[in-house]
Amino acid sequence: MKRALHLFLCFSLVWVVYALWMPAEIYAQDDPGMALGKTFATRSSPFDPPSKDVFVTDDGPGLDTGCTFNTSPAHPLIIDIVIDQFVGAVDGSGFLVNPAPLIAKGIIPASIEVIMPAFDIDVNGSPPPEHDEVIFNGQNLGLLNGDNNIWLLNSFTVPISQVKFPAATGGTASNRVQINVDLLASGRWCMAIDWVALVHSDPAQDRADVDRHGRQQGA
Repeated sequence: MKRALHLFLCFSLVWVVYALWMPAEIYAQDDPGMALGKTFATRSSPFDPPSKDVFVTDDGPGLDTGCTFNTSPAHPLIIDIVIDQFVGAVDGSGFLVNPAPLIAKGIIPASIEVIMPAFDIDVNGSPPPEHDEVIFNGQNLGLLNGDNNIWLLNSFTVPISQVKFPAATGGTASNRVQINVDLLASGRWCMAIDWVALVHSDPAQDRADVDRHGRQQGA
């Protein structure tokens, strides 16, 4: 009896040491099944978009797609945000001809923030980790941030000179966000976007409004 108890205790000690020695799990890649038959509802993240002094796209192509790989026919993700507020003369592409006087008068800010909740951005995944590129009206804003199976609110600052406005009162102008998924691999990592907002008031206040539920939450 004593011998059996001794063997049991030795086995338990070895198991505990092994468990403590094992490194934390590093995700190697996303499950391809995540991209199949999984389309989220309109509010797929725990974050609501800001509602004051902001232009938002909350539904449509590129949004609420489930987990999209770069091998998907839906890649890259394309999201258009429409501005329907005329503020001054624009060129043929929709960019303000002379934004400086408008900024000085307080009509427009010098910059805006492009805000979006992103899902399952595995920046800490096993090499190569996930690199998802954000393009706004043809300009590279950088990479999305996040982690495995969570939603994280991402924000990028854009000069007002890179924002498109309508040419006249009653018109509209589309500002395009493009997400290039998984730049370092093919079919390895997937991600999703819930909504995209162009914040043109006090960005700190708008982020505070969104952060009512916390900047980072699990799926």
